[in-house]
This record gives sequence, C-alpha cells and structure tokens, in this order.
Amino acid sequence: MFKHIIRLIPLACLMTLLSTISTWAGTVEYNDLRVILSQNSSSLDSINDNLESIQDQINLFSAERTSLKNLKEKAEADGDTATAAIYELNSKQLNKQIVALKESYEKQTKSRSSLDKALNQLEKTAQSLMIVYNQTLLNQQAAEKNYDAAVAKYNTVLNKYTAGVSNEADITNASNNMLMCENLLESANQQLKSARYSLLKTLGLQDDGTVTIGTVPDPDLSAINAIDYANDRIVYVGYSDEVKQARNIKTSKFYYDSAQTQASGDANAEYDAMCSQLQAEVLEYQAKSAAYEAAKKSYDTLQHKKQLGMVTDTDFKAGEATYYSALSQFKTEAMNLLKAYEDYKWTLYGL
Repeated sequence: MFKHIIRLIPLACLMTLLSTISTWAGTVEYNDLRVILSQNSSSLDSINDNLESIQDQINLFSAERTSLKNLKEKAEADGDTATAAIYELNSKQLNKQIVALKESYEKQTKSRSSLDKALNQLEKTAQSLMIVYNQTLLNQQAAEKNYDAAVAKYNTVLNKYTAGVSNEADITNASNNMLMCENLLESANQQLKSARYSLLKTLGLQDDGTVTIGTVPDPDLSAINAIDYANDRIVYVGYSDEVKQARNIKTSKFYYDSAQTQASGDANAEYDAMCSQLQAEVLEYQAKSAAYEAAKKSYDTLQHKKQLGMVTDTDFKAGEATYYSALSQFKTEAMNLLKAYEDYKWTLYGL
C-alpha cells in the first residue's frame, strides 16, 4: 500500500472557495471533470454520500460477481465450457472495476489535506468512475450484439427444426444460449445505470436526462514511454511517510541509519511494484490491440461479403458479436492502461 499522508480539512473551508451549480449543459467530458467539481459545491457538501454511493456500487458489482461465479460453476458442471468462459470473462472485468472503486474509496477517505488536495482526490475518483462507466457501456454494447446474434441463431435453428433438418436438442441449446445472453444483457443494463448514477452523483449533477457522458481519451503511449523512472523514483521516495518519519528519529546513528535503510527500501519496493503494474498494462494493451486489429480485418471482410449477399444474416450477426467483443476488450484495456498511468501521476503528486 502506498503510504502518503494527506490531512483532512473542514468542509466549511471548501465551501467558502467554491461556487454552486446543479446542472451541466451538454456532455460531461473527461477533461472537464475538475471544472465541474470546482464549480459544484454540492459534490463537496455530500462527500460522505459519495463514499456511500461508491460503496453501494462496490456491493452491487460484488453481488453480480458472486452471481456470475455461481452461473460459471453451474455451466462447468453441465459441461458447457463456452458459456463458462463467457461468465469468467465478465467476472474478471467486474473484479477490475471493484478494485478500481475500492482504490478510490480508500484514497478518498484518507487523502484530503487542502482544497487543492480535496479537488485532486475528487477528480481522481471521478476519473475512475468515468472509466468504469465507459467500460460498462462497452460491455453492455457487446452484450447487446451477443444477444442479437443468439436470437438470430435461435430463429435459424427453429426454422431448420420446422423443415426437419434440426432436432429438439439443437433448439434447447440455442434457447439456453439466448436466455444466457439475455440475462447478461439485463445485468449489463443495470450496471450501466448504476455506473451513470455514481458518476453524476460524485460530480454533484442532477440526472435529469439531458446530461451525456462522454468517452475517455486513449492512453498517451508517448508520454508513458517517456517516463523518467530514475527521477520519479526520487520524487516517490520523498513522499513516503515512512521515509519522512525515519528522518525525524532522534536516537543513535546506528538506529537512525537502520530506520532510513528500511524505510527507503520499502518505498523503493512500492515504487517498483507500481512501475511493474504500469508496464504490465502496456503489454496487455499491446496484446489486446493486436487481437482487435485482427478482428477488425475479419469484420471488414464480413461486411463486404454481406454487401455482396454472400453471408446469411445469422452468420453476419455472429461475426458482428465477435467483433464487438474484441472491441470491448481492447477499449477496456486501453482504459485500464489510462487509469494505471493516471494513478502513477497522481501517486507522484502525493495521492
């Protein structure tokens, strides 16, 4: 755990420095989050409510993850490995969202020493929630395409059964797959509503139906590749609470040096772990990017064949679902990398 102390300040101090708004015209953009927060005192008035909202979101996703685990185990018991794999993929994505929310919750409760620090923390939390919303939206869109493909497949199997070229087992399998996809879509719709509510509540905005939530930017690979790790390590160690405490030890030189060595070693290990996480996300992003490019080429070919009448509607929708799943995984990982880089920068800034 990164140990940086940021002391709490009274909310009254925040209120004297912030004006109040309750609406935001148009689209909430990623780069406007701080502007919205700085203009909206209600978001700061209700920090405890925000924490409760984040906790509610964590509880919702945790319950959904448990449900997916149970569904996966049932599918495995039935020998349906394909369905089990889908549940596992959705469960992993939920887990990443839960980790991000828990991180935001923990940091928000411990990290506000001034108005600027409070705004920094709220902005960081809003960034995380906006990433969660966009990742959930991608999952919902992919789930919708999978459901459309499942419906088309079921109708095709039903028509074949009527024509006497498929059996009841085929209908049962197609029906079960359609039901599974429908359940996943309903779950994704609910998660999307909850993610929207949490973000707008954190921003202090009324959800009157007129607010649109924008996308998040792509990760800046050039900035990530240009990181000066040697210099940043010095900055990070300098922020370490343990190192600061060790410097104030009033004892013999032996114990002073020992405390300095221990604290510095711990801080450097923490920094190494943070860098490893960032670099791992870069590698994962590159892998997902390559997979997406391959899926895009296949989808482009499929669209061309559809224009020429060379593929059935059922096959096209199945291919389209495959493409949107690859798109969802790529864009989700792009946002995971963005968040890892944002967290890296925030940590160096003292959060």
